[in-house]
Amino acid sequence: MVGLSSASSEIREGGDPDYDWVIVGGGVHGTHIAQRLLDAGVDRNRLAIVESTGELLGNFRERLRVARVGSLRSPYVHHVGTEPFSLENYAKSKRREDELLPTRRNPRRPTVDLFLDHTDHIIGLRRLGELVVEQEVTSVEYGDSAPLAVRTKTDELTSRRVLLAVGNAGAPEPPGWAEETGRVRHVWEGGEVENAKNTYVVGGGTTACSVAVSLARETGDATLVSRHGLRKAVVESDPRWLNWKHIEKELHHLPVASEARHKRIRKARNDGTVPYHLAEEVEEETEVGHLNRRVGEVTVAFEGDDGVFLRLNDGGTEEAARVVLATGFGDVYRQPFVRSVAEDLDLATGHRGMPVLDDETLGWRRKDGKPSGVHATGALAEGVLGAFARNIATARLAGDRLTRIAREVLSS
Repeated sequence: MVGLSSASSEIREGGDPDYDWVIVGGGVHGTHIAQRLLDAGVDRNRLAIVESTGELLGNFRERLRVARVGSLRSPYVHHVGTEPFSLENYAKSKRREDELLPTRRNPRRPTVDLFLDHTDHIIGLRRLGELVVEQEVTSVEYGDSAPLAVRTKTDELTSRRVLLAVGNAGAPEPPGWAEETGRVRHVWEGGEVENAKNTYVVGGGTTACSVAVSLARETGDATLVSRHGLRKAVVESDPRWLNWKHIEKELHHLPVASEARHKRIRKARNDGTVPYHLAEEVEEETEVGHLNRRVGEVTVAFEGDDGVFLRLNDGGTEEAARVVLATGFGDVYRQPFVRSVAEDLDLATGHRGMPVLDDETLGWRRKDGKPSGVHATGALAEGVLGAFARNIATARLAGDRLTRIAREVLSS
């Protein structure tokens, strides 16, 4: 394993930069960790969050909207704030406890509206909007007069350390058959899905079911195509993966950024599952005849005069007015931006491009083994954070590691 080095270990020398920390990405992890760094003593004027939408959780909000999600899968203790019961207390103070919904064998979960309103409350309370730089980062390189330079299309921010909080997934990976027709689109491409009858939604996970249920309710005529029947699970993995000691035991004894770690994480995740409450909604819409179910794998798509024909592996053919894909993403560490950062800074990578991160600091090591000043969180750090790395909950675990670094640096 990569050994733990002092948080104040030498990184590339340079002059006085604009910032001590630049966070690339203003999603859940970036927003939570910014607060943790402030609490650790980082000067507000020395911390920036570079977010292309200009709004904290901007992409997260958009995806919830496009996927037509009404409530979160995660419980009310998982949110952007630093106090575990902050969201619950907010709901009580606003008399919105009815928006904390019952969950099978798990704590209550918030509605999307409650979660986002609480998020905005935290952002306002902590004045986090003042930290946002509305730019799209194009590269992270070694600076001429500072350790690191975060470059955008129009500007450059120099910093001692950079945290990559770039989101939970790579680009959508549509199946090969989807390239044959223009009437097939991925749910994350092209904006909101139009309410149109005879829309086929392809996929078997949470996003596919959410979109299919919403279309069924709006149009009375939608079809969900999945390779298998619904696989139900309360959350995305065994809750023990939220405990750092469990993560160390199950993951950190394996070689860093290795195929073994990748396989262990994939085995631990309940990918492609749906929560019980959403499965019940699918079944309700099916029973009333608004949602059709088709189990099978699409092999060919071709356009007709009025729609698109789908051929399935059982030999059957379906005719749809339009097709929406909700079939998942590629690995975040294969994103072009992430790969370019690794190349420009000569950073070490492992299996499938997984970053070689220090298990205690989330620091991305250079190929020569030295610290780079770059850290990672979210799905990009799943090799360290484990099965829940892409979820809201592990922002707190990442914050614990990075807060320790910030305090050590400030005291050195």
